[in-house]
Amino acid sequence: LGRELQFLVSHTVHHFAMIGGICRALGVALEDDFGVAPSTIRHRVQLESP
Repeated sequence: LGRELQFLVSHTVHHFAMIGGICRALGVALEDDFGVAPSTIRHRVQLESP
């Protein structure tokens, strides 16, 4: 079950990224991290920390 849920989350983020690209192309304002994986967001935050 855990593996299936992990895949579901990953695939959902992928779809959100595609939707985000379309929305931005149409001029729809979205948060900068829309469609970005949680692990990528955490990594970016760590890079910004001193």
